[in-house]
Amino acid sequence: MADRVLLVLGMHRSGTSALTRVLNLRGAALPGELLPANQANVAGYWEPAAVVTWHDEFLAAAGSAWDDPTAFPAAAFETPAAETFVERVADLLRHDLASAPLVVMKDPRACRLVPLWRRAIARAGREPLMVLIVRHPLEVAASLQRRDGMPVAQALLLWLEHVLAAEASTRGDRRAIVTYDQLLGDWRSTIARIERDLDLALPLAGTDTDAQVDAFLSADLRHERVERAAIDDEDVSDWVRRVYRWHERASQDAGAVDSAELDDVRRELCQAATLYAPVIRVQRETLARQAAEQEDLREQMERDRRQWATREQSLQVTIAQLQTQASTLGERLSTIETQLEAREQASAALQTYLDRITSTRTWRLRGWCLRQMSKITGRAY
Repeated sequence: MADRVLLVLGMHRSGTSALTRVLNLRGAALPGELLPANQANVAGYWEPAAVVTWHDEFLAAAGSAWDDPTAFPAAAFETPAAETFVERVADLLRHDLASAPLVVMKDPRACRLVPLWRRAIARAGREPLMVLIVRHPLEVAASLQRRDGMPVAQALLLWLEHVLAAEASTRGDRRAIVTYDQLLGDWRSTIARIERDLDLALPLAGTDTDAQVDAFLSADLRHERVERAAIDDEDVSDWVRRVYRWHERASQDAGAVDSAELDDVRRELCQAATLYAPVIRVQRETLARQAAEQEDLREQMERDRRQWATREQSLQVTIAQLQTQASTLGERLSTIETQLEAREQASAALQTYLDRITSTRTWRLRGWCLRQMSKITGRAY
């Protein structure tokens, strides 16, 4: 049996991280350098940081991005950028994960890029096993609005694009479909159904493993809660409602659903996209231009800040030099003042001494004698 790759596919904020970690605790290997946990996902993302970067680079090369709610251009799968992505992923599987017979990989961006992942997995000599996880779309929208400030309408369009793309592109693969509610409500049954649908036996099981999974899932993994019936609200698009209900049924019995229903939604969505996609494209281009302008302004401000910091540093050096010179001059002035004071004291002492001498009788007699001699000789003494 060939080594396998469990590819977890789901929209952003849909429980892909939780499911990936559970599969990992049950024995599926993860790459070494994972995206670190943060405030938006304190339990961890459990996805390779490098793969996220490669996804973003490829999406950008195709004129798209993670938050682009329009259909991904199929022509992009046959570009040099696509080949670069495939080889990078295949190399990761061939080398970093060579010793692991079962690997689990995930990044929500993969929902729209399954053809590339299938090629990469095949090139690495492995078999793909697809696991689709779906969460209530209104919970997803609320989470994206809280984390990114994304409008609900955009989040729901993005949800549709990811969910429909993942389902359509995995129809020929061995796959399992589950919901986030099922994972949190009864993970044991959910994992058992995944194993059954994928003809897979996860390598780790038992009391200790179950305890680890229980401890992980006991964390607060759900910040948004929406009643299941909220999907029937009149403000929710019929497309969203139909797609979510279809996945609910598929997660209970994959044989009881017909993918043609989703094809109908895709066709309707594509027809509507002829109206809204150009508007979104112009809006995204405008936002991208504004972001670039803001980045240029930020870089200019940073250059100005560094320039002023350099000037300030130079000024501080000059001030320090002047302070040193002033200190030296002050020391010299103090020395001169001390010397002058000493000289004044010596001069005063000398004057006192002279005054004392000139006031004596001998000094007065000497003066009288000199004056008499001057009279006799005519010379001054």
